[in-house]
Amino acid sequence: MSYIVIQAVTLALAMLVFRLALSRTTLHRFNRVVLLSAIGLSFVLPLIHVNIPQRQSHVIPAPVAEFIVEPAPVSDIPDSPVEYIEAGSETCEYEAEYLSASDTPVPALHIDWMAVICCIWLAGAVFFLLRLLMGIVRAETISRRNPRTLANGTRLVLSDLDCQPSSWRRTIIMSRRDYEENGPQIIAHEQAHIRCRHSIDVVVASLCCAVQWFNPASWMLGRSLKQIHEYEADDTVLRNGYDSRRYQSCLIRAALQQRFSFVTSNFADCSTKKRINMMNRNQSSPWARISVLLMLPVALFAILLASACK
Repeated sequence: MSYIVIQAVTLALAMLVFRLALSRTTLHRFNRVVLLSAIGLSFVLPLIHVNIPQRQSHVIPAPVAEFIVEPAPVSDIPDSPVEYIEAGSETCEYEAEYLSASDTPVPALHIDWMAVICCIWLAGAVFFLLRLLMGIVRAETISRRNPRTLANGTRLVLSDLDCQPSSWRRTIIMSRRDYEENGPQIIAHEQAHIRCRHSIDVVVASLCCAVQWFNPASWMLGRSLKQIHEYEADDTVLRNGYDSRRYQSCLIRAALQQRFSFVTSNFADCSTKKRINMMNRNQSSPWARISVLLMLPVALFAILLASACK
Protein backbone atom coordinates (compact mmCIF):
# COMPACT_ATOMS: atom_id res chain seq x y z
CA MET A 1 0.00 0.00 0.00
CA SER A 2 2.98 2.31 0.48
CA TYR A 3 3.57 2.15 -3.30
CA ILE A 4 0.11 3.62 -3.96
CA VAL A 5 0.65 6.36 -1.36
CA ILE A 6 4.03 7.36 -2.82
CA GLN A 7 2.53 7.37 -6.31
CA ALA A 8 -0.27 9.65 -5.10
CA VAL A 9 2.22 12.09 -3.55
CA THR A 10 4.30 12.11 -6.74
CA LEU A 11 1.27 12.88 -8.92
CA ALA A 12 0.10 15.64 -6.58
CA LEU A 13 3.49 17.38 -6.56
CA ALA A 14 3.94 17.01 -10.33
CA MET A 15 0.48 18.42 -10.96
CA LEU A 16 1.23 21.35 -8.65
CA VAL A 17 4.41 22.19 -10.55
CA PHE A 18 2.61 21.91 -13.90
CA ARG A 19 -0.22 24.21 -12.82
CA LEU A 20 2.15 26.86 -11.51
CA ALA A 21 4.74 26.80 -14.30
CA LEU A 22 3.39 25.38 -17.57
CA SER A 23 -0.41 25.32 -17.70
CA ARG A 24 -0.75 28.83 -19.21
CA THR A 25 1.85 28.40 -21.93
CA THR A 26 1.11 27.64 -25.60
CA LEU A 27 3.71 24.86 -25.73
CA HIS A 28 1.03 22.22 -26.19
CA ARG A 29 3.21 19.39 -27.50
CA PHE A 30 5.76 19.96 -24.76
CA ASN A 31 3.10 20.12 -22.04
CA ARG A 32 1.61 16.88 -23.30
CA VAL A 33 4.99 15.16 -23.02
CA VAL A 34 5.43 16.55 -19.50
CA LEU A 35 2.09 15.18 -18.28
CA LEU A 36 2.65 11.77 -19.84
CA SER A 37 6.12 11.68 -18.31
CA ALA A 38 4.63 12.53 -14.91
CA ILE A 39 2.30 9.55 -15.20
CA GLY A 40 5.15 7.25 -16.15
CA LEU A 41 7.43 8.53 -13.39
CA SER A 42 4.67 8.08 -10.81
CA PHE A 43 4.68 4.35 -11.59
CA VAL A 44 8.50 4.03 -11.66
CA LEU A 45 9.82 6.30 -8.90
CA PRO A 46 8.21 4.40 -5.97
CA LEU A 47 10.20 1.32 -7.07
CA ILE A 48 13.57 3.09 -6.77
CA HIS A 49 15.29 2.75 -3.39
CA VAL A 50 18.49 4.40 -2.27
CA ASN A 51 20.48 3.04 0.65
CA ILE A 52 20.70 5.90 3.12
CA PRO A 53 23.59 5.38 5.59
CA GLN A 54 22.50 5.61 9.19
CA ARG A 55 24.69 6.72 12.06
CA GLN A 56 25.31 3.93 14.53
CA SER A 57 25.26 4.91 18.20
CA HIS A 58 27.64 3.15 20.60
CA VAL A 59 25.66 1.75 23.50
CA ILE A 60 27.52 0.80 26.65
CA PRO A 61 26.08 -2.43 28.02
CA ALA A 62 24.62 -2.17 31.49
CA PRO A 63 26.32 -4.19 34.25
CA VAL A 64 24.72 -7.52 34.92
CA ALA A 65 23.37 -7.77 38.43
CA GLU A 66 24.28 -10.83 40.39
CA PHE A 67 21.46 -12.64 42.05
CA ILE A 68 22.09 -14.90 44.98
CA VAL A 69 19.46 -17.47 45.69
CA GLU A 70 19.17 -18.03 49.38
CA PRO A 71 17.79 -21.29 50.67
CA ALA A 72 14.36 -21.27 52.23
CA PRO A 73 14.27 -21.11 55.99
CA VAL A 74 14.06 -24.39 57.74
CA SER A 75 10.86 -23.39 59.56
CA ASP A 76 8.88 -23.30 56.26
CA ILE A 77 9.64 -26.93 55.42
CA PRO A 78 7.02 -29.35 56.82
CA ASP A 79 8.28 -31.59 59.57
CA SER A 80 6.83 -34.76 58.06
CA PRO A 81 5.89 -35.99 54.55
CA VAL A 82 2.27 -36.37 55.62
CA GLU A 83 1.93 -32.68 56.42
CA TYR A 84 3.52 -31.79 53.04
CA ILE A 85 1.08 -34.00 51.11
CA GLU A 86 -1.92 -32.59 52.97
CA ALA A 87 -0.82 -28.99 52.29
CA GLY A 88 -0.35 -29.75 48.58
CA SER A 89 -3.74 -31.43 48.26
CA GLU A 90 -5.49 -28.46 49.87
CA THR A 91 -3.81 -26.09 47.39
CA CYS A 92 -4.84 -28.23 44.40
CA GLU A 93 -8.44 -28.38 45.59
CA TYR A 94 -8.50 -24.56 45.97
CA GLU A 95 -7.13 -24.04 42.42
CA ALA A 96 -9.66 -26.46 40.92
CA GLU A 97 -12.55 -24.63 42.62
CA TYR A 98 -11.21 -21.26 41.34
CA LEU A 99 -10.89 -22.46 37.75
CA SER A 100 -14.36 -23.98 37.73
CA ALA A 101 -15.89 -20.79 39.11
CA SER A 102 -14.17 -18.45 36.68
CA ASP A 103 -15.82 -17.70 33.32
CA THR A 104 -14.30 -18.59 29.96
CA PRO A 105 -12.35 -15.57 28.58
CA VAL A 106 -13.87 -14.00 25.40
CA PRO A 107 -11.31 -13.19 22.68
CA ALA A 108 -11.09 -9.49 21.77
CA LEU A 109 -12.31 -8.42 18.30
CA HIS A 110 -9.35 -7.32 16.17
CA ILE A 111 -9.92 -5.43 12.86
CA ASP A 112 -7.13 -5.34 10.30
CA TRP A 113 -7.63 -1.79 9.05
CA MET A 114 -4.90 -2.12 6.43
CA ALA A 115 -6.75 -5.05 4.86
CA VAL A 116 -10.00 -3.04 4.90
CA ILE A 117 -8.31 -0.08 3.17
CA CYS A 118 -6.77 -2.39 0.54
CA CYS A 119 -10.16 -3.95 -0.18
CA ILE A 120 -11.79 -0.52 -0.60
CA TRP A 121 -9.00 0.61 -2.95
CA LEU A 122 -9.22 -2.60 -4.98
CA ALA A 123 -13.01 -2.28 -5.32
CA GLY A 124 -12.68 1.29 -6.62
CA ALA A 125 -9.90 0.34 -9.05
CA VAL A 126 -11.94 -2.55 -10.46
CA PHE A 127 -15.00 -0.29 -10.87
CA PHE A 128 -13.15 2.36 -12.87
CA LEU A 129 -11.31 -0.25 -14.94
CA LEU A 130 -14.62 -1.84 -15.87
CA ARG A 131 -16.03 1.58 -16.77
CA LEU A 132 -13.02 2.24 -19.02
CA LEU A 133 -13.43 -1.16 -20.66
CA MET A 134 -17.12 -0.53 -21.32
CA GLY A 135 -16.31 2.85 -22.90
CA ILE A 136 -13.73 1.25 -25.19
CA VAL A 137 -16.13 -1.50 -26.21
CA ARG A 138 -18.85 1.06 -26.99
CA ALA A 139 -16.46 3.18 -29.09
CA GLU A 140 -15.23 0.09 -30.94
CA THR A 141 -18.79 -1.05 -31.62
CA ILE A 142 -19.92 2.29 -33.04
CA SER A 143 -16.72 2.76 -35.07
CA ARG A 144 -17.47 -0.45 -37.00
CA ARG A 145 -20.95 0.60 -38.17
CA ASN A 146 -20.66 1.24 -41.91
CA PRO A 147 -17.51 3.40 -41.91
CA ARG A 148 -16.52 5.36 -45.00
CA THR A 149 -12.85 5.95 -45.84
CA LEU A 150 -11.67 9.54 -46.32
CA ALA A 151 -8.90 10.76 -48.59
CA ASN A 152 -6.10 10.57 -45.99
CA GLY A 153 -6.97 7.05 -44.85
CA THR A 154 -9.07 7.90 -41.80
CA ARG A 155 -12.55 6.44 -41.45
CA LEU A 156 -15.76 8.38 -40.88
CA VAL A 157 -18.85 6.98 -39.15
CA LEU A 158 -22.05 9.02 -39.31
CA SER A 159 -24.33 8.11 -36.42
CA ASP A 160 -28.01 8.77 -35.98
CA LEU A 161 -27.36 9.26 -32.26
CA ASP A 162 -27.06 12.75 -30.79
CA CYS A 163 -23.41 12.39 -29.74
CA GLN A 164 -20.43 14.68 -29.49
CA PRO A 165 -18.05 14.52 -32.47
CA SER A 166 -15.13 12.37 -31.37
CA SER A 167 -12.33 10.19 -32.65
CA TRP A 168 -11.21 6.72 -31.63
CA ARG A 169 -7.97 5.40 -33.06
CA ARG A 170 -8.32 6.08 -36.84
CA THR A 171 -12.09 6.55 -36.86
CA ILE A 172 -14.10 9.79 -36.62
CA ILE A 173 -17.56 9.45 -35.06
CA MET A 174 -20.05 12.27 -35.51
CA SER A 175 -23.78 12.80 -35.99
CA ARG A 176 -25.29 13.46 -39.39
CA ARG A 177 -26.44 16.92 -38.29
CA ASP A 178 -22.90 17.98 -37.35
CA TYR A 179 -21.62 16.62 -40.64
CA GLU A 180 -24.13 18.68 -42.61
CA GLU A 181 -23.58 21.91 -40.62
CA ASN A 182 -19.83 22.01 -39.83
CA GLY A 183 -18.42 18.89 -41.40
CA PRO A 184 -15.05 20.18 -42.76
CA GLN A 185 -14.01 21.97 -39.56
CA ILE A 186 -14.95 19.10 -37.27
CA ILE A 187 -13.24 16.55 -39.51
CA ALA A 188 -10.05 18.65 -39.57
CA HIS A 189 -10.18 18.89 -35.77
CA GLU A 190 -10.67 15.16 -35.27
CA GLN A 191 -8.01 14.27 -37.83
CA ALA A 192 -5.55 16.26 -35.74
CA HIS A 193 -6.44 14.03 -32.78
CA ILE A 194 -5.86 10.95 -34.93
CA ARG A 195 -2.48 12.12 -36.25
CA CYS A 196 -1.26 12.89 -32.71
CA ARG A 197 -2.58 9.52 -31.39
CA HIS A 198 -4.48 11.18 -28.58
CA SER A 199 -6.56 8.03 -28.03
CA ILE A 200 -3.54 6.32 -26.49
CA ASP A 201 -3.00 9.25 -24.12
CA VAL A 202 -6.63 9.13 -22.97
CA VAL A 203 -6.41 5.40 -22.21
CA VAL A 204 -3.15 5.87 -20.27
CA ALA A 205 -4.64 8.73 -18.25
CA SER A 206 -7.78 6.67 -17.57
CA LEU A 207 -5.66 3.77 -16.30
CA CYS A 208 -3.85 6.17 -13.98
CA CYS A 209 -7.19 7.50 -12.71
CA ALA A 210 -8.39 3.94 -12.11
CA VAL A 211 -5.35 3.14 -9.97
CA GLN A 212 -5.42 6.54 -8.23
CA TRP A 213 -9.22 6.95 -8.11
CA PHE A 214 -9.04 8.41 -4.59
CA ASN A 215 -6.47 11.03 -5.59
CA PRO A 216 -7.88 14.34 -6.93
CA ALA A 217 -4.54 15.09 -8.60
CA SER A 218 -4.97 12.13 -10.98
CA TRP A 219 -8.35 13.42 -12.19
CA MET A 220 -6.94 16.93 -12.55
CA LEU A 221 -4.09 15.50 -14.62
CA GLY A 222 -6.54 13.65 -16.87
CA ARG A 223 -8.59 16.80 -17.46
CA SER A 224 -5.45 18.86 -18.13
CA LEU A 225 -4.25 16.28 -20.65
CA LYS A 226 -7.59 16.40 -22.50
CA GLN A 227 -7.44 20.19 -22.54
CA ILE A 228 -3.98 20.04 -24.10
CA HIS A 229 -5.34 17.66 -26.73
CA GLU A 230 -8.03 20.17 -27.63
CA TYR A 231 -5.54 23.07 -27.66
CA GLU A 232 -3.29 21.12 -29.99
CA ALA A 233 -6.13 20.15 -32.34
CA ASP A 234 -7.51 23.73 -32.37
CA ASP A 235 -4.08 25.06 -33.25
CA THR A 236 -3.83 22.58 -36.12
CA VAL A 237 -7.23 23.65 -37.51
CA LEU A 238 -6.30 27.34 -37.46
CA ARG A 239 -2.94 26.62 -39.07
CA ASN A 240 -4.76 24.89 -41.93
CA GLY A 241 -6.39 28.22 -42.84
CA TYR A 242 -9.86 27.98 -41.30
CA ASP A 243 -11.47 31.21 -40.13
CA SER A 244 -10.98 31.60 -36.37
CA ARG A 245 -14.29 33.38 -35.70
CA ARG A 246 -16.35 30.79 -37.54
CA TYR A 247 -14.49 27.99 -35.84
CA GLN A 248 -14.99 29.52 -32.39
CA SER A 249 -18.73 29.94 -33.00
CA CYS A 250 -18.84 26.29 -33.97
CA LEU A 251 -17.23 25.41 -30.63
CA ILE A 252 -19.78 27.50 -28.72
CA ARG A 253 -22.72 25.81 -30.44
CA ALA A 254 -21.27 22.37 -29.71
CA ALA A 255 -20.72 23.26 -26.05
CA LEU A 256 -24.30 24.42 -25.57
CA GLN A 257 -25.71 21.10 -26.75
CA GLN A 258 -26.02 18.41 -24.09
CA ARG A 259 -24.91 15.15 -25.69
CA PHE A 260 -23.29 11.97 -24.52
CA SER A 261 -19.62 11.39 -25.24
CA PHE A 262 -17.21 8.50 -25.60
CA VAL A 263 -14.09 7.51 -23.71
CA THR A 264 -11.78 9.28 -26.15
CA SER A 265 -11.28 12.97 -27.02
CA ASN A 266 -14.47 14.84 -27.89
CA PHE A 267 -15.01 18.03 -29.87
CA ALA A 268 -16.47 19.92 -26.87
CA ASP A 269 -14.61 18.06 -24.16
CA CYS A 270 -13.24 20.93 -22.07
CA SER A 271 -14.03 24.55 -21.31
CA THR A 272 -14.83 26.47 -24.48
CA LYS A 273 -13.80 29.74 -22.84
CA LYS A 274 -10.32 28.40 -22.09
CA ARG A 275 -9.95 27.12 -25.64
CA ILE A 276 -10.92 30.46 -27.16
CA ASN A 277 -8.57 32.33 -24.82
CA MET A 278 -5.76 29.96 -25.74
CA MET A 279 -6.39 30.55 -29.47
CA ASN A 280 -6.11 34.32 -28.96
CA ARG A 281 -3.03 34.14 -26.72
CA ASN A 282 0.42 35.05 -27.97
CA GLN A 283 2.92 32.28 -28.49
CA SER A 284 4.96 31.49 -25.40
CA SER A 285 8.74 31.77 -25.41
CA PRO A 286 10.63 28.50 -25.94
CA TRP A 287 12.61 29.36 -22.82
CA ALA A 288 9.51 28.46 -20.81
CA ARG A 289 10.56 24.83 -21.25
CA ILE A 290 13.21 25.41 -18.59
CA SER A 291 10.42 25.37 -16.04
CA VAL A 292 10.31 21.59 -16.40
CA LEU A 293 13.47 21.49 -14.27
CA LEU A 294 11.19 22.06 -11.30
CA MET A 295 10.16 18.43 -11.73
CA LEU A 296 13.59 17.27 -10.58
CA PRO A 297 12.98 18.06 -6.87
CA VAL A 298 9.67 16.19 -7.17
CA ALA A 299 11.45 13.10 -8.50
CA LEU A 300 14.13 13.33 -5.83
CA PHE A 301 11.56 13.67 -3.08
CA ALA A 302 9.65 10.64 -4.38
CA ILE A 303 12.82 8.51 -4.40
CA LEU A 304 13.76 9.56 -0.87
CA LEU A 305 10.22 8.88 0.32
CA ALA A 306 10.29 5.41 -1.22
CA SER A 307 13.65 4.72 0.42
CA ALA A 308 12.37 5.90 3.80
CA CYS A 309 9.27 3.70 3.53
CA LYS A 310 11.47 0.69 2.75
